[in-house]
Amino acid sequence: MEGVARRAGVAKLTLHRHFDGKEDLFVQVAHRAQLRVRASLDVRIESSASLQQVLRESIERLHDGFTRPEYLDVMRLVIAEGRRFPKLGRAMLDDAKFAARPLVDYLQALKNSGGVDLESPQDAATQLAGLASGAGRYVLVRPSCHPASRRKTVDSLVALFSRAWGVAAERTGDK
Repeated sequence: MEGVARRAGVAKLTLHRHFDGKEDLFVQVAHRAQLRVRASLDVRIESSASLQQVLRESIERLHDGFTRPEYLDVMRLVIAEGRRFPKLGRAMLDDAKFAARPLVDYLQALKNSGGVDLESPQDAATQLAGLASGAGRYVLVRPSCHPASRRKTVDSLVALFSRAWGVAAERTGDK
């Protein structure tokens, strides 16, 4: 806390007035990182768009948000300090569920209409987010910034989830 106060240019007592301790401070830092990811997802899903189009746009936003260097730095912190501060990991998971809410609602509506074959929209959105985020590998290795790498990741995840959810392939002429 002393080091954080020094870098912030405030007294340690000021930090203690705002945070109950290190764990509370870490939870707030992690929450801010999740808010940035959520902001990238906080766009209205166009219900008239095809599922592949919604998947593609959602995966792109998830991938871009979860591979931001500052987000990955926070994830490394959460992993490193998660044992000492269990509230930290739980807070990140809760924030991630909230961030995926628009996608979960969209999938639930599609499920209700018979447009997709999936058991749990929440689980489906969680799995999609996990894979779009690099399934943890980007915490260890810097993700490629090359557009072709991003496109390949997005294309493969769209194909994977479309097949898994029983969605007919889109005829776009793209290869």
